[in-house]
Amino acid sequence: MVVQRSHPSVATDGCLQNRHFMFYVYVLKLKVVGDKEYYIGYAEDLRVRFEQHLKGMVRTTKGRSPRLIYYEAFNNKYLALQREKGLKTSGSVYMALMKRLRIK
Repeated sequence: MVVQRSHPSVATDGCLQNRHFMFYVYVLKLKVVGDKEYYIGYAEDLRVRFEQHLKGMVRTTKGRSPRLIYYEAFNNKYLALQREKGLKTSGSVYMALMKRLRIK
């Protein structure tokens, strides 16, 4: 179960306002070099993180033409990090996602 959370922030006029933060787990398809064809990552700002991948600022994906093929959005950081860890460490969790994406 994902629980929605909000984080108060102060607007320029000094009033409190709610800002919703999202956390992302994503999968990139990489140009095959060696044995790693997919990259699994976590980001608090998916657009910024993907730009970093595209610009070659991430060592693991540099020069490998990353292409975003899948992402999941969470409003709870802990759940997003747990999902990323599950995809990276559990073969059955990883294979279930790949099957869902019709990969392999």
